[in-house]
Amino acid sequence: MSRATTTTYDDQIVSLLRQMSQLEKLTLSLEIGNRRTYVEGTHLNNEILSQMSYLRTFIFDIVTHIVDSNEILKSNDDVRRIFVQHVDGYIDYFPNREGRCHLFSLPFTMKYMHAVTNNFPG
Repeated sequence: MSRATTTTYDDQIVSLLRQMSQLEKLTLSLEIGNRRTYVEGTHLNNEILSQMSYLRTFIFDIVTHIVDSNEILKSNDDVRRIFVQHVDGYIDYFPNREGRCHLFSLPFTMKYMHAVTNNFPG
């Protein structure tokens, strides 16, 4: 697990994951900064998981920080929608047009979790 925030998610991480189409198990812990949209269920499915037809196990803990966003405000249910089960998450909104989305797989089996806020569903 990296404790550093990445700003290269779209440019490097997505393309790297797409090249790993034969993976059967993926454990991913990311904190992503400076995006204009959240990395949530629909994005994960469309941009990564749809390219990984052999993937059977996906364990993840992903936090996205958005800044100066005009994105339509999403609800906690919106970020979970694409996953029928085994996922939870929440969104924090701040008055300066910033937001934070924390999405994670259940049961949570990683040793560490990214920092949680008072909107944590547990």
